[in-house]
Amino acid sequence: MARPMNPIARFGSFEVNLKTGELRKSGIRLRLSDQAFQILYVLLEKHGELVSREELCARLWHDDTFVDFERGLNRAVNKLREALCDSAEVPRYIETIPRHGYRFIAPLLAEDSDGDRKTNDLPRSLAIIPFSNASGTGEADYLCAGIAESLIYRFAELPSLRVMACATVFRYRNSTLDAQSIGRELKVDAVLTGRVILHGDSLRVGAELVDVRDGTMIWGHQYKGKLADWFEVQEEMSRAIFESLRLTLTQQQINRVQRRYTNSLEAHQYYMRGVFNWNKREPIAVRRAMEYFQKALEVDPEYAPAYAGLAECFAVSSVYPYCFLPPGQAMPRAKTSALRALELDPELAEAHATLGLVRLVYEWNFVESEQSFVRAQQLKPSCPNAHVWFALYCIAVEDLERAQSEAQKVRECDPFTPGAVLPGVTLYYDRQYERALSEIHVAATLEPMYPPVYLFTGFGECALGRPVRGIEWFNTALKLSSAEGTNPVALSALGYAYGLAGKTDDALGVLQQLDDIARDRYVPAHAFAFVNLGLGRMEATLDGIEELIHERSDFVIYLQRHAAFDSVRQQPRFVAAMKKVYGPKAVAAAR
Repeated sequence: MARPMNPIARFGSFEVNLKTGELRKSGIRLRLSDQAFQILYVLLEKHGELVSREELCARLWHDDTFVDFERGLNRAVNKLREALCDSAEVPRYIETIPRHGYRFIAPLLAEDSDGDRKTNDLPRSLAIIPFSNASGTGEADYLCAGIAESLIYRFAELPSLRVMACATVFRYRNSTLDAQSIGRELKVDAVLTGRVILHGDSLRVGAELVDVRDGTMIWGHQYKGKLADWFEVQEEMSRAIFESLRLTLTQQQINRVQRRYTNSLEAHQYYMRGVFNWNKREPIAVRRAMEYFQKALEVDPEYAPAYAGLAECFAVSSVYPYCFLPPGQAMPRAKTSALRALELDPELAEAHATLGLVRLVYEWNFVESEQSFVRAQQLKPSCPNAHVWFALYCIAVEDLERAQSEAQKVRECDPFTPGAVLPGVTLYYDRQYERALSEIHVAATLEPMYPPVYLFTGFGECALGRPVRGIEWFNTALKLSSAEGTNPVALSALGYAYGLAGKTDDALGVLQQLDDIARDRYVPAHAFAFVNLGLGRMEATLDGIEELIHERSDFVIYLQRHAAFDSVRQQPRFVAAMKKVYGPKAVAAAR
């Protein structure tokens, strides 16, 4: 039964005036035959319901009309779909019910008294989900992830919009949840979803922006072309979304978010494959991401984001849970790549953040490290690493209140890895161990496969004098972080707990394992220090700390606050080691 119709109907970027028979897209009037418009009218009138082919034929032609109804109806429906940039294979607006009829499936946009959304009701937080691959082959997976990453990259630079991080939204890749359910989980106002169909060189991309609060579609569109049109599709889509969200942008911001970093599709495809692997946050995937970023740069040596991606990979390669390069190899290369990215684009937030991390954990240059993090946050408020790594800076300079504030900012834009565990980690370093464990247990429900969740649970238990419980948690961390062989950091934490629990033979066995691993690959110096600490071997522990300083391990910055090292904190050798890190000028600046 037809329901009363508002004379103006809106869906996606389209507006239909049912009185005047006009169809407009983004305010521009489209030409549409009378028959095609009548079909649209009936489908809107019975929005969401099946409209039979017989009913449509009766509305279009009188009984005394002699015409090939089937062919005429098919032609009119095709013309309507063409005007709406819709398709029968992947319908966004008009769904075909084989042998029965059609149904209009897109949500109609809500209206206020002026027939439009109020400005203060417009979305101010956004999640861009990796597009689904409707190609029937895994070859397009990286494209689906790449288009989402590219849009996140652009939108995250806008201070008026909170954008969820890649690592968070990528876990919804291939999710069966609808946009509204995903949005509610992530606590955002709007969600962008889409699909990609790639057959040979033929490309079709569909996207829709949904208001999570009421389920209405804010915008939607179908793009058809060739794979070579990839850049144009991304740019046109970003412009349309900007307009739909009614973001007030300066010309500088417009130029910034519409910047194209490369004209080489080959380089961009390598870059997208790099991002796809980087966001898996697994050691083997980070290695693969490095290779793809390097291939992108071989094709286009001036591709700034590829340098930034490579810098991030090198920066994490010597830290837990990755640990596959020593700092002396990883950090200088991270710095070189970050500086090259900034030569090409001085406003690349990710490169500033990576530079800040290198200055923090490798150079111990606290003043310039803070400056880099602040600059990264200014350029891109939703850049997760700018907040994650700045929280580590705050721990290093013992500003724990500020560290907690940064941890909460991370949770807002990246509530899973590492946002889930960071608030608990900062509480651990603030020596609020019971609260830290409560926070980390919450993180375990969100991130049950993230090794640092279990590593810091183990440290918390040991700090509370419960090393036997710590053994259990460290064992879990070890299992989860040893996909490419035994992880030496998790193993050393287990050895530390064995020593505290009086399991001397087990702890000594861990030391032997670490020696064996070190013959073949990199083992961080603090791994040996931890086990000796658990065994109560003070001189061997201090030897390990001095080796940490020599190696310039990232762990150096945590020694001031880590509860495990309380037993050696007053030792002259420990104090001397810390002076090498926190010289008088550095300490004064940090405070």
